[in-house]
Order: sequence, then C-alpha cells, then structure tokens
Amino acid sequence: MRREILPRWRYPSRRVLEGSVFPSGRPPFGPFPKVTTVLNACLCPVALVHDLLHGSDNALISSPEAKKRGNLFHRFIAYLKIGIKEGRIELRGDISRQLYMIQHEFREFARGYGFTSSDIDHTWRNYIEPWVKRKIESGELEELRGNSMIFFEVYVANPYTEFPLPEQRGRRRYPLRGIIDEIDLNRRLIIERTIKGQMNDENPPLLKDMQVWLLWRALSTLSHEQLPPEWRNVDFRHFRLIVETPHNDFEVEKDREDFISRVHWAYAWINDVALYESPDVIREAWENAQCSPENPHPECGHKHKNCFYKRLIHPQCRPQLKQAISMWYRHLLWEQMWRGDLWHYRITMLPRDYLIDVGLLRVAHIINAQENELELELELRETQTFRGFYYCTVIPFGTLQCGIRAKARVSQIEDNHIKLEVDIPISGVSVSALILMSSESIVPMIQEPPVFLQRRIQRGLFKLQTKIGTNDERTARRRSSIQLLEALFGTRPLTSGCVEQRR
Repeated sequence: MRREILPRWRYPSRRVLEGSVFPSGRPPFGPFPKVTTVLNACLCPVALVHDLLHGSDNALISSPEAKKRGNLFHRFIAYLKIGIKEGRIELRGDISRQLYMIQHEFREFARGYGFTSSDIDHTWRNYIEPWVKRKIESGELEELRGNSMIFFEVYVANPYTEFPLPEQRGRRRYPLRGIIDEIDLNRRLIIERTIKGQMNDENPPLLKDMQVWLLWRALSTLSHEQLPPEWRNVDFRHFRLIVETPHNDFEVEKDREDFISRVHWAYAWINDVALYESPDVIREAWENAQCSPENPHPECGHKHKNCFYKRLIHPQCRPQLKQAISMWYRHLLWEQMWRGDLWHYRITMLPRDYLIDVGLLRVAHIINAQENELELELELRETQTFRGFYYCTVIPFGTLQCGIRAKARVSQIEDNHIKLEVDIPISGVSVSALILMSSESIVPMIQEPPVFLQRRIQRGLFKLQTKIGTNDERTARRRSSIQLLEALFGTRPLTSGCVEQRR
C-alpha cells in the first residue's frame, strides 16, 4: 500500500481553466477526487483501479439494495430532525407512543420515494428504530426544537485541502469533494452516519472514521471567503467528529498519524493510476492487493464481483480482447477528467464574476422556501432561457465550495419567477441562491457534465472483458456474441453470406 509521497499535486493552469487549451489526450492536471475515491485507494489500490478505470462504485457498499436503504436512512433522519426543529413533527407521550408516531412518519416518507413494504419494514426494524430509541432516551430529539443551527447534506469542495506530512515535515494540498451528513453548530459536531455496525461494536465501521476526518479536513481548511457568510465566524478546527451507526456513536480523534500517512499514499496512487505515470502501475496495484482468493477481504464488495470472478473458457480470445480494450478504459477516464473534474476545478478556483460571465453560474433571489420547494426571482431574460428544461442543481445556502446542493425540478415559470421542487429537505437558506450550469452540455442546467455516461461505458467494457462467455463449447458455437468476439479479436475468419433458413 505504501507509495512515494508526491512532491506536489498537478493543478490545471489558468489557460486550461478558462478553456484556452483543447481537451485532448492525457490531461495536464490530476483528478478532483471524491471522498469515496480516496477511501477506495486507502482500502486497496485494486479497488481504486476498479473505481477509476472500470466505473465501479464505492468498494465498501455491498449491494445496490444496501445503498438504497442507506440513502433512505440518511434522508429520513434529516427529514425527522428538520420537522422536529421547525415544529411540524411533535413528540408526545411515552417512548412507545413516540416510536409509533415516528414509524408512521417514516412509512409515509419511504412510500414517497417508491420503496416497497419489505424494504420499509427492513429499514425500520434494523436501522431507524434502534437509532430513534437511542435518541429519544438521550433527549437529543427533544433538544432539536428551535435549533436553527443544524444542517444536513452539506457539500464541500476544497481544491486546496491541506494535510500535514508524516512527522510534521511540512504539508501538502490536494483537491477533495464530498458530502457531510450533518453539521450541528450548537453542539459543534460534524457527523457521518451509516447503516453499518452492530450493537456490541467497540470501533466504528471500516474507514468511516477516516471518511468524517477527510470531510473535516476539507471543511476546516477552506478560507473564510469560501464558507457561507453565516459561518464565517465559525472555527471548524475545534469541532468534534462523530461516526453515528444505528446502535452507537463513536468519537473520532483528529490527530491520527495513520490517517495522515494513508491519505498521502492514496493521492499518490490516484495520481499514478489516473495519469498513467508508469506502464507498470496496474501490475503494481495488483501486487499490493489487500486480499486474495484464499483470504478475501470480509468487507470489500469487489472481491467476487470484480476481482475473483469465475474465469470462462469461451471466448478463447479473451487475452487479446483485454489487451485491445485496456487503453479504452484510460481514454474514457481522461474524458471524464476533461469534462467533469475540470468543471469542478473551474467552479471552485475561478472568480464568481467570471463564472457568471461565461454562463457557468446564475444568481437568483430567494422569494420563498418551504420544505421541498423553492421560489426564485431572476431577471426576465434569464428566466426565458430556462423554458424547455426541467432539471437543475441549486445552492439555496452557501457558496460554490461549501453549502447545501439540491437537485431540483422546474415546476412552474411565471414572468421572472421560477418554482423548484428539490429532492432533499432544505435545512437552511440564504438571501440568494446559486444555480449551477454547464455550457459544454446540450442540457444547460445540470449538477455537472454527464460523466456517468463514460463510467457506464467503462462498466460495460469490463463486463465484456470478464463476464461475457461460457464454459460450454456447443453454446459458444451457437452464441453470436461470442463468435463475433472470436472473429474480431481471435482467429475465427469472417465470412459473407446468409444462414439457410430451416424448414
């Protein structure tokens, strides 16, 4: 896992940021990684390869169902806490009655997101109910009334996140972006919440402590001007870090030497894999794999899906296929970096006025904010450009580097007013809202350029390389996809003609 620490991170030049360099080939800058990408690199360099080159998700998420239930857990707790603090949800009676009221709220909330009865029952029984019991008994939910200093789903994107070097030999700055589950300014807490964990755990789930530590580093090393105006007198360096599971709360120490070393090695791996610094980097990643078929990692979701999958005999041209498409993965990654990572560098490093001038940002006055609805006022000419487009990303609170970002649907346009339905409960608003744009896309109002398309192609190529095939020779001869691969990459000759139709 060790990797030589980088002397510096490669940032895009001003000419690249302003679009004066044609986007082609290997980018002259490193990625703008998400926290999950850094955690994948900390878990295993092979997990990082699957993330960057094969379009895989977080290696610590076991299944799509677990991801859906985790999102439901996060969003309902935010909805519950906001409802209690604003007085829309009242907790009355003993614990049993309060649990019954919250369970009713949860069922209605989950149905609104299209969850089935089995998913709702499973999530309530295993995650929500034990969490709610703990918080009622501790009095934490009751203390929320009138607390206007609690925020959920706080986005942070710091292009210059500072990390000290091991043994205090200086510092390095790296780009980092992610979402903080909860910030409580009254109690001075930064909370990372997860559905993982058991009743008798003595430590937080794997790498969750490092996740909240990374997010804290990104937040606490932002300049005052990059924070929301309402937070510019807040010193986040002294906040406590909490990992919250359904059954326990764990406080995380901030002075962790092991975190410091691992994060520098992780960024070195990210740099080398993304920019192909060495032709042997993929082999080196596999040599540093943290598990094997005989001793698989108990919590890695890639071990059977992407690493130790069943090898199929046909098509027999699989080695040639792998060699032919190996560079496609990298070029798809570089396309993501030119379109997606560079966009993040632009909106976090370029002046706000410049972003408005080039069409990457709009500023709107907030007229009204109620639960999941925002009403904004723009200039009439700007309102007209929104007609025909239905989705956007809005920042009702904060800056481009730190705040609350919500995906929104345009529900009504009238004169110079726009109404938006947002996908998360809004826990705070400012006087003005920021609307993110992408001048490089066909659709001008999106959260970021659609790099998910390249990731989808990466996943398809990896499936073609590893999963398409059979061990049965007769099936291989009948299956047209296998025969086509053998003709394109193997030795089977291509012939013209038609297949005689059987009578």
